[in-house]
Amino acid sequence: MIDGGEAIRKLALNLARYSGLAPLARPFVGGIGAILMLHRVTAAPEKPNSVNRHLNIAPAFLDRLVADMKGRGYAFVSLDEAIERIKTGGKGGQFATITADDAYRDNMTEALPVLEKHGAPITIYVAPGLIDGAVDLWWDVIEDIVDTSSRLTLTMAGKPRVFDCSTRAGRSRPSRG
Repeated sequence: MIDGGEAIRKLALNLARYSGLAPLARPFVGGIGAILMLHRVTAAPEKPNSVNRHLNIAPAFLDRLVADMKGRGYAFVSLDEAIERIKTGGKGGQFATITADDAYRDNMTEALPVLEKHGAPITIYVAPGLIDGAVDLWWDVIEDIVDTSSRLTLTMAGKPRVFDCSTRAGRSRPSRG
């Protein structure tokens, strides 16, 4: 089903972009900053075709993104400074801050060198239950269910829907290491 509000929003944004009006509108609707939330940053995802592939970006993409944002005038600041800038209504110019959830090892091995190159700080959120193995990420559990099932039946709005999972067999779960 198409969400009418979302379709209108996308249409308006595309009209602004392709008409050349976007740069003119930026001071009025561009906001004061951006918070980039990452999960995985890796050049070689363990499961590139997984249901969770949207949680991965490549270090080269992160490098281009940060370089582009810096070129557009964003100052990369710590999360604490971002909060202060928000409180003051954006005094000090547009900012960007970067956070990473779940403390994947690649945050340190692949993302950090890119961010250090650009002088961009990062805040990494570590959940102790993930480190000591006391809990699992719900999206990893869902992925395990999909990986071990040839068919999955979900009841939505009172109607069962059957999904074919056979093309996803043979994938393994990412390590937290």
